[in-house]
Amino acid sequence: MLLNANSATSDALTLSWMSTGNGSLELWKRTGGTWVKLKSVSGLYPGGIATAPASAVVRLESQSTGGIINMYLDGVLRDTYTLTSAEQTTFKNATHTYAGIGVDNNATVTFDGFRYYP
Repeated sequence: MLLNANSATSDALTLSWMSTGNGSLELWKRTGGTWVKLKSVSGLYPGGIATAPASAVVRLESQSTGGIINMYLDGVLRDTYTLTSAEQTTFKNATHTYAGIGVDNNATVTFDGFRYYP
């Protein structure tokens, strides 16, 4: 899920729901074309990814003040990350107006009910 990006996506904040680590959420930033993992929560499905539900609600929330990012899975807050002042300068500006969803390495994933609240 893309939270914040410029038009070239050379700068972006994303949240990924992964099958690795018995199911994980990973918050990533991309600046100048380089990806860096900011936060990861694993073990979301202790019985292994085979016990993961067929569908999930993944929510990424950026608070308007303080640079706090909240990561949710199925309505449960899983973790938070506070943007540094440099990250806030990079991501909280008028050139970062892109948000959306996508999938890598999977031709069967579908999406439903995407909402964006600017």
